[in-house]
Amino acid sequence: MMRCAQGLLGACLLGGCSLRSSFIHSDNQARVAVHGMSLGVSGPYEHENLALYLVHAANSDPGRAFKTLEAALNEKLAVVYETGDVNELSIENLSDHDVFLQSGDVLRGGKQDRAIAMDFVAHARSGRMPISAFCVERGRWRSRLSDISGDGVFATANSIGLNNVMRSALNSGDQSMVWENVEADQARLNNAAGVELRDPESPTSLQLTYENDALTTHVNAVVDELEHRMRRAEEATGLIVAINGKLYSADVYSSRHLFAGMRRKLVAGAATDAWVKRQGADAAAPAPSRDVVVRFLNPPAGMEERGEHESSPGIVTRTRRLGDLTVCETYDRRAQGAFIHASYIICPVDAPILQEHPDGAFQHGGSFNLNPIPPSQSEQVVD
Repeated sequence: MMRCAQGLLGACLLGGCSLRSSFIHSDNQARVAVHGMSLGVSGPYEHENLALYLVHAANSDPGRAFKTLEAALNEKLAVVYETGDVNELSIENLSDHDVFLQSGDVLRGGKQDRAIAMDFVAHARSGRMPISAFCVERGRWRSRLSDISGDGVFATANSIGLNNVMRSALNSGDQSMVWENVEADQARLNNAAGVELRDPESPTSLQLTYENDALTTHVNAVVDELEHRMRRAEEATGLIVAINGKLYSADVYSSRHLFAGMRRKLVAGAATDAWVKRQGADAAAPAPSRDVVVRFLNPPAGMEERGEHESSPGIVTRTRRLGDLTVCETYDRRAQGAFIHASYIICPVDAPILQEHPDGAFQHGGSFNLNPIPPSQSEQVVD
């Protein structure tokens, strides 16, 4: 996987930039005021080269009761339809709750597996609504025998979050880049496992690769352990990820309820990426301090505005970039501009992971290594 440089971002985080002015200190706990909330962090919760931090809002209100796409499909409260257009699907919300689709959610089925292009809300009893999407399964244009839903609808959503490079490729809006990164993502997983993970029924399907029994067994074991150790997770509103001692990504939500529905997927994605990167020379680097981590939540001054896009009626995503940092913030203008979700991704923009190792020097550690997670003295919870 691509080693995402800190560059200018690192200088901002460690040198202060404009971030200091937004810090709030309460009971010696650093907090940052952003997205209309006062946020602090707990952690790190560590496994080998992976460190997770929970984001906690001072306001304990559970927030707006969204259904996640995964839950809505599993409970048959929403239907996603094939349209015959590679880059567009449609969704119908059959429930009385708004359904939240996060950029990078992968839908299995139809004529091709797709990834949702940007954050989207299907409002209660919506009727059919168009959704922008990208193909993450090159070549297939028919139903799979294993998909009982047929080629007209999509049966399930992914349970492992996409890595930073895939998310960056979606932000680029370039279908060719998405395809290149799907191929490279499958290659890095194969090399890390030392076995073939692609599904023979559809070797180009990223989703079926993630569903490989060996991979899901490993990931679920790590996620179960981390979930057990993340105290007060039910009170959190987001997750920050560090891999090999470097900040990697963050997702923050307005709603504890919404984060609870997304948490396991985010942790699974982080565990998968950390496992692939565990052979790096910096794999033993210490986790960042909580003071450094909480600063990550306040986007530095001078970020380049990359525009606003309305994905569904009233739902607008604002994208900003600075160096290797991309921040996407989603708001609901139908609810007085209420904040919904922000993603922070550290990764070179417009650079497919096929270019990561020009010498082809992939490393793998043989079989999956499920080392027990030792107790950590560094786990601390915000007051």
